[in-house]
Amino acid sequence: MKQSLMILLGIVLPFLLLGQEVQELKLLFVDATTEAAISDVNVIAIGKQRFGGASDKDGVLLLNLPLGSYTIKCSHIAYKEASFSITKQDFKEGFFERTISLEFAPNLLSDAIIEVKPDTVYGHKEYNVGDVAFLNGQLLLLTYEKEDRWKRQEDAKKTIYQGVNLVLLDEQNEVLDARMIDESALGFYTDFYEDVLINTMDQTLFIQNTEGELSCSPVSEEDYKNYFLPIIDSLDNKELASTYAPDYPGFKYFGFNLEDSTLLELKEIVDEELMIQFRSEYKWLGTREKLQAARLEISTGIDKEIFGAYLSGFTHGPYYRSLYAPLFVANDTAFVVDHYKNTMYCFTNNYHDKDSIPINYHLGKMGKSWDEEVIFDEETGDVYSLHRKNGNAYLCGISKSSGQVLGTFKLWFRHPETIRISRGEVYYTYRPFESTQKKFLYKEQIYLKTIPIR
Repeated sequence: MKQSLMILLGIVLPFLLLGQEVQELKLLFVDATTEAAISDVNVIAIGKQRFGGASDKDGVLLLNLPLGSYTIKCSHIAYKEASFSITKQDFKEGFFERTISLEFAPNLLSDAIIEVKPDTVYGHKEYNVGDVAFLNGQLLLLTYEKEDRWKRQEDAKKTIYQGVNLVLLDEQNEVLDARMIDESALGFYTDFYEDVLINTMDQTLFIQNTEGELSCSPVSEEDYKNYFLPIIDSLDNKELASTYAPDYPGFKYFGFNLEDSTLLELKEIVDEELMIQFRSEYKWLGTREKLQAARLEISTGIDKEIFGAYLSGFTHGPYYRSLYAPLFVANDTAFVVDHYKNTMYCFTNNYHDKDSIPINYHLGKMGKSWDEEVIFDEETGDVYSLHRKNGNAYLCGISKSSGQVLGTFKLWFRHPETIRISRGEVYYTYRPFESTQKKFLYKEQIYLKTIPIR
């Protein structure tokens, strides 16, 4: 774990601007035809180091950069990419300003566009594709021979894969390496930075990709629970972590400063209605259970009403649902998507609450089809909500500056599974109905349209 922390510090600390001479870059993005401001333009400044950001609702982006020359790359889901270079001589008195006109691109298409069938990324006559992850920019697949149908009661909701084989693909979708796992597996865990772990029935394995060769090393249960599970990502020189537990209707996001070990709370997530039901379970306990909860309160300091919910079995009943409020980092901003306050909160690298953006893709008529999943493209910084209706799956592009739906993309096959997004492309597994074919991995380019979900 110490080695991992040192690697993290080596990556993050060079981005700090403390003590360096800086120059300010100001960009204004407008539509080449209408001259309207364009929000959510992702910008990367590439020099000796990399810096990034996204334009705000007024189309403006401000970046403070160390003194030097840079290549500026600008991208947006609905416009053609643009790039240009600047030298330190272009900064007049430490300031450079430019207005950039972007041309509308065919990523946002009309309803009349001809559909393109998906590409088959990987398929095998003996193995199904069960899970997908991205490791060092390459596709990592969990393939399996069959699913375990005979489960213990506590494993009833889990998908257990037997005969597991890890497969690493290159950019041409050719197999670089494969490695057998000698025990049943539950799937990948990918929420710890950009690392990939695999959970088996007996242990957790840390997967490494060393120049195209796979290796797995065991992670102790204590390290997995105390180090891997709480930590999600990093922003500047701070680790982003959470107190999330699937059987409690509230948790907090916070940042841990690696330099001075200070802890700063970002946002508390609570489902208020569910919390009321959760705590009211204590009232319906019998005398013996209430006494047990009271004794637990005295010994632990935790409210007896919380123990009451667990003693009643409420979290295993039909009225309880685990919270879903993901956090992701795009450029120098952390986004917390709070579906219980209908708001997406934005935090800068110093953890100041920069903006609070209303969201509604999970509400009303559209919310009825929402599959309770938000998918983040780490390469482009784009955000999508996943919807399902009548067997069809839809991806809705979500603006990071307004929270509005930018457009909709309908996946080719009905009932796709294990949906992942990278570089503007969607990957998913699918097996034709009543077919002898195994589950294959497919890929489609995402083109947003102005069509309803139906």
